[in-house]
Amino acid sequence: MISNNDMSKAITAEDVLRRIGAQLNKYVSNINEVKDSLKKNDNIIKNFTDNVLKYTESQADGNITAWFFNGIPSLDNEPYILFDKEYIESRIGDFYYNRDTGIIYVFSKINEEYFWKELEDKNLSESLAIANSESDTADNKRNMFIDIPFTPYDVGDIWYDNGIIKRCRCSRSEGEIQLSDWCLQSDYSDTFVLLETTAILNQFQETVGKDYVSHSQLEATRDSILGVVE
Repeated sequence: MISNNDMSKAITAEDVLRRIGAQLNKYVSNINEVKDSLKKNDNIIKNFTDNVLKYTESQADGNITAWFFNGIPSLDNEPYILFDKEYIESRIGDFYYNRDTGIIYVFSKINEEYFWKELEDKNLSESLAIANSESDTADNKRNMFIDIPFTPYDVGDIWYDNGIIKRCRCSRSEGEIQLSDWCLQSDYSDTFVLLETTAILNQFQETVGKDYVSHSQLEATRDSILGVVE
């Protein structure tokens, strides 16, 4: 005959809530880390936008591009050799960040001659240095549109739309712009996401707690019945 001591004991509601509580704390901590990271990213984008906007008056097509390469720029290396020469005028005002030295240059034109002019702007230099470390500059560039964006555009590109910062969340190599490809920069760090997630987890905790109270009571009743039967 099996004794009561050999039978597995039911897990109490307190045991379950203690375990779930530990998991909840871990989840909320992770969410907070993501939220903090997104806030930091928001500041990076805003800083980049504020510093680049000062130089957008010379842009003929409403787009300014910051390029990130190693070495001193010239007319013999990237990104100049990548430029469509038919629209070379639209590249005037583009920035070049030298990853080796941190020096920035601006694409310029004087007397029909194109060249990269070294630019001394500490704030812009720091902004580009930070942008250089972001994953969305892996393609060696970041675009900022001050007019309606046009293709091609990539994830991480910025659209300064009448004072509102929008960010590209879906790359498009050709065709017309799709507004769904762009979202408000603030959408990346909406605090309601954190609040809703926390609320769901708390509700889960409460529901599981109640369920296990009932389950524990049923287990105790079953043990009592089995004891009597034995």
